[in-house]
Amino acid sequence: MNTSGWKNINLEYGKDFLEIRVPPWCDILKMGYIPALKNPEEHIENALSNPIGSLPIKDIISSCKKSPSKVSIAIAVSDNTRPVPYNGEKEDGILLPLLKRVKKAGVKNKNIKIIVGTGTHLPTSNQWKKEAFGKFIIDKYEIIDHNCTSSDLRYLANIDGVSVEINRQFLEADVHIVTGLVEPHFMAGVSGGRKAICPGLVNLEATYLFHGAEFMDNPNATNLILKNNPCHNFALRVARKAGVDFSVNVVLNGEMKLAGVFAGDL
Repeated sequence: MNTSGWKNINLEYGKDFLEIRVPPWCDILKMGYIPALKNPEEHIENALSNPIGSLPIKDIISSCKKSPSKVSIAIAVSDNTRPVPYNGEKEDGILLPLLKRVKKAGVKNKNIKIIVGTGTHLPTSNQWKKEAFGKFIIDKYEIIDHNCTSSDLRYLANIDGVSVEINRQFLEADVHIVTGLVEPHFMAGVSGGRKAICPGLVNLEATYLFHGAEFMDNPNATNLILKNNPCHNFALRVARKAGVDFSVNVVLNGEMKLAGVFAGDL
């Protein structure tokens, strides 16, 4: 076959690229240009200071009926399938600014748990955690992986006929925070927000329903549709029942650079 007139394109493959050749009539689809945020640290701080539909995190902590030094906090983070910029050693890292505010409000490091929402995925490696969060966060805070089949889950509610259980460490905390990446999602409409809880921190049975044929067969279970989307509605009910108090979500551009950051309600 004569491929002399074919086009060379690069496909992302892990941290590298694969070069392939395609016929000249092939269209190459990619994201439109979106500029990365200038001064991302400033945008992160502004989002945390001006949350949407929510009190600032310091006020949420102070509303607890106990001394801030005794308040426990659970922060749900995405696993290695989502490129959320958490690393505390980088200017676009969203986790350290959040942790600094929590500490300034009087919460002790030992009372904070960072829970990786693995859903049904495998546990994350120590190497990934080091790269994802940075040495400072690794050394100062407890980081654990969710296990959807663990006997240490706690009953949350019966929702849509399914007994929903959730990560005990998250549920038993005084303040519940979720983080994530917002992008089009083929069945939930968009990712991020409530998906940190469902499917991130729930039991296997709840995940079966969320990813099941009945939901996915619904015409509203598709990209960028939230209205009457059964996947979105189920995940949102679970997250509300779990008592999520605060969320931090990001938008990335085609170069995986921070293009937006938003905090507040789900």
